[in-house]
Amino acid sequence: MKLAIPLLAALWLGAAAALAQPATITAKAPQAMAEAMQNLGYRAELTINSDGAPLIHSAASGLQFGVYFFGCEAGANCTTVQFYMWLELEQQVSLSVLNEWNRTKRFGTAVRGADGQPYLKMDLNLDFGGITIPAFEDNLALWERLMADFSNKLGFNSDAPPKETAPKQGPLQEL
Repeated sequence: MKLAIPLLAALWLGAAAALAQPATITAKAPQAMAEAMQNLGYRAELTINSDGAPLIHSAASGLQFGVYFFGCEAGANCTTVQFYMWLELEQQVSLSVLNEWNRTKRFGTAVRGADGQPYLKMDLNLDFGGITIPAFEDNLALWERLMADFSNKLGFNSDAPPKETAPKQGPLQEL
């Protein structure tokens, strides 16, 4: 009996610790990622891209973006995601402006697509167990700040109503 009480206490503490662990987000469960984004206040519509991989259409602060899934096997069991935003501007952005962005920003890579338009992307490796929901929320907040900074740097008016178009399939979708 004396041994049973400490054993029960240890089991109870272990169960309580397991319940306190936050859930994780992985690229293997696109629907769960979309739901987590919705729970955090983001619009998140799960679709399938032209390659058959999952794609989440979303927006933040008047800027549309996509969450592309990579490392998939037949459209499932993906390993990584890429947050991807595009801007349609009247004039091409110079490579020196995009290079300056890349030199001064640790996160969020700026590129100019074949269409001459600027794109911003940020990768998340979610293989080997994924990340916690608080870490995912932090990455979404970082992405939202990067999109705002990028659009401001390029003089994009994010106050304009967002177009109701699907994200373009960008030229930089491969790993």
